[in-house]
Amino acid sequence: MNSDELIKAVNFLESDKGLERDLIFASIEKGIRLAILKKYKIEEEAEEANHVKVTIERGKGTVKAQMQVLDAAGHPTIRELEPEELGRIAAQSAKQQMIQSFREAESEDVFERYKPRVGDLVTGQIKRLDRHVATVTLDNDRNVEAIMPLTEQIRGETHHENERIKAVLLEVKKVGNRVKIVLSRTHPDFVRRLFEEEIPEVADHTIEIRAVAREAGNRAKVAVSSIDMKVDPVGACVGMKGSRIKNIVEELNGERIDIVRWNDSLQVLIPNALQPAAISEVQLYPRLGRAIVLVQEDQLSLAIGKRGQNVRLASKLVGWDVEIMTYDELNRSLDKSQLLFQQIPTLPDSLIESIITEGCFDYDDLGYSMDPAEIVELAGDSITLDEADTIIAYAKERADDIEFIIETLEGLSVSESDVYLFPKIQRAVVQVRESQLADALALNERISRITGRLSGWDAFITTRDGYDLALQKARHWFAQIPGIGETVPIMLLADGFLTYRDIRSLDAEYLVTMSGGTISQDDAEQALRYVSQWAEEMDNSVWEPAPAEAAPEAAEEVESAGSAESFDSLFGGDQTAEPEPGTGADGGAEPAPRQPEA
Repeated sequence: MNSDELIKAVNFLESDKGLERDLIFASIEKGIRLAILKKYKIEEEAEEANHVKVTIERGKGTVKAQMQVLDAAGHPTIRELEPEELGRIAAQSAKQQMIQSFREAESEDVFERYKPRVGDLVTGQIKRLDRHVATVTLDNDRNVEAIMPLTEQIRGETHHENERIKAVLLEVKKVGNRVKIVLSRTHPDFVRRLFEEEIPEVADHTIEIRAVAREAGNRAKVAVSSIDMKVDPVGACVGMKGSRIKNIVEELNGERIDIVRWNDSLQVLIPNALQPAAISEVQLYPRLGRAIVLVQEDQLSLAIGKRGQNVRLASKLVGWDVEIMTYDELNRSLDKSQLLFQQIPTLPDSLIESIITEGCFDYDDLGYSMDPAEIVELAGDSITLDEADTIIAYAKERADDIEFIIETLEGLSVSESDVYLFPKIQRAVVQVRESQLADALALNERISRITGRLSGWDAFITTRDGYDLALQKARHWFAQIPGIGETVPIMLLADGFLTYRDIRSLDAEYLVTMSGGTISQDDAEQALRYVSQWAEEMDNSVWEPAPAEAAPEAAEEVESAGSAESFDSLFGGDQTAEPEPGTGADGGAEPAPRQPEA
């Protein structure tokens, strides 16, 4: 190649590939130099390699190659090399090296130009489709190709070759000597850029998009605010008769968009994000980033949304974990939290309320959302760091046990709130839906896996109504035990004791300790003799509270007629009538409990 041809080639590469002129000349010089080293078998790292010089005169394209050699007297001298001396093989190597250098330079140039543009809106034309992966030629640079994987395409869309599309620049990274550019139409930033393109007030920053939450192809929530009090951010985004938002919805293939008015107060923002549901109250727990949203029963399904979509998007929008509850559900959750945390051996009762107040409602919250130092702080330094470590470790262990139970019973719609663990009596109670009870009880292999992990424990599967019924029955029967007062029955229920048979396994000292010393050893022994005497009658009875006018002291009536069957499935009892307090199983007088032996 003569000088004129070299200059023409450089000019072509400069205009067609957009490469810098000096970079092209440097790549050619590098290629020729490597060809010389290969010709004369000089290693790149060798000392001799430092004496091989190649320069190209930029204006004329004249190549000048020199290398240092030894003359006849052994003295170093500079020798001028002609390109013809390199030979065909060396010249081919030089050509390959130059091509590689050009590619590296081109890739570096593309990377430097597109890396800062991540998040920008781009347009292009689909060049080809391969297994649903679209290769797109970008409009502003026909030599640059990007890909749009199936995961970054809006669900339900069907693309075809030569189709023009808009997308957001998701990722730019180097892969070997190439640059990989990934486009996305599912990322929340795609919605953000479309708003900037379609709505002038967003483009000039009069209206600011504060947050975007999206489930591509289905629904999105966009929170907006305005720096101009005269500009309504929601109205400006919607446009006259929806003209502005309509164009965006069409580009998103019909995706529904909720425009939410931003407010710095979460007490206002969260209800805005959950519209159109009417919110009664918002409780915030900053330590855990949790918000409990309370609604009336008739607003519950509306606030949660179809398959939980409304609350899920609201959580993403505000950046907090939002949970929707009715007041009754919250009260049940608080009761269960109290019950759970009372099982932790080293957790003082005085600290339980503080932990719940911080938003910890279960073992997972306590074990994985709080650290020992925070526990010590809540306790007011009344416990040590080591004791706090023990509390956290216990909560993590129980959280893992519950997760294992849920995974083992996969397919039965069991959640964390459906599992109760009672370590003191070594019992796991799992609540399932009424329609799934028979299937759950038939899963002997799965239940064995649960009891295998919780070595020595019992696993009981029941319905929520069945468990409520069991608690009502236990509360009624425990109230008949003489000599233990009112506190001990409540604590027995909290520890998972549901029958006289459970209590029969205890010793008198346990009851005395549980009462805090308010009952004597004799009272405890008398109570244990009583429960042993009446254990079988309790097991074989079905709890059917009498009408209020006949037995005012009876527990509240159970609404579900199927609850007795649920309770039976839990305890396997016969359907015999329960004796009235003070009477025996046959309706006769109840035998007086034996007096403690002297």
